Amino acid sequence: MPRMSTVDGVPERELGPGEWAIIALLAEQPIHGWGLMQKLKPEGEIGAVWSLPRPAVYRSLEYLQQRGMIEQHGLERSQRHVGRAGEDDTHRPSLEVSSG
Repeated sequence: MPRMSTVDGVPERELGPGEWAIIALLAEQPIHGWGLMQKLKPEGEIGAVWSLPRPAVYRSLEYLQQRGMIEQHGLERSQRHVGRAGEDDTHRPSLEVSSG
């Protein structure tokens, strides 16, 4: 069985359509994970044509960050006004395509 190559301990594989969609959206402008999910859900701007379930969005973000392809960059004001536990949840780290 062939060994899978790794980059910094992260298995290297070809990117899937969801990961490419996230990179394309982040190349347009930095955005947080919740904003990406809103665009990619079935009722969203992109999701109306091609959607990606919420867990897949966050798995893709984690993989792209581990590979160094995207990075957190500052804070972005969220469209959500109240967090799950009722606390203020108006700022989230935004993500962008890594320049390095």
